[in-house]
Amino acid sequence: MKSKERTNAMRRAARALRKRKGGRGKVEVAWEFVEGGFEDRQYVAVSEIFEPFEDGTTGYEPGNWFWCMHCERAYPSGSFKRNNQDGLLYCPYPDCSGDIVLDARGWDLLLDSHEDYPVIPERGTVYPLYGHGSK
Repeated sequence: MKSKERTNAMRRAARALRKRKGGRGKVEVAWEFVEGGFEDRQYVAVSEIFEPFEDGTTGYEPGNWFWCMHCERAYPSGSFKRNNQDGLLYCPYPDCSGDIVLDARGWDLLLDSHEDYPVIPERGTVYPLYGHGSK
C-alpha cells in the first residue's frame, strides 16, 4: 500500500473510531495517526525512558520495527496513534488499544524465538508469540 493510500485509510479508520460508542454514552475519541513521528515531543520522551543498548541506540530510531503484544502485529518505529483526550501514544492499528510504552516490544526480540519470521515484517500480518503468523 502506498503512503498516500495508507494515510487515507488511516484517516477513514480515525473517523470510524471517533464515532464509536463506549461507557454510558457516545464517547468522541479524537485519534491522530502519525507516521515517521521521530521528532514528536511525546515520542522522543518515550524513547528516553529506556536505557540505550551497548551501541547507543534505543530501538526507537528509523528502520526499526516494533511488535504489539495486544494485536500481535508489527509496525515501523515512528508510527503510532495519539489519543487526543489522554495524550497517550498507542499501537498505530485502528482496532488495537496497545500502549507503545507497555505493550510494544522490539521486533528483534520476537525473532530470537521465531527464526521462521521475516527479518522485516509485513504490516498487518499477525505474528503470534506462540504459533505461526497469518494474515
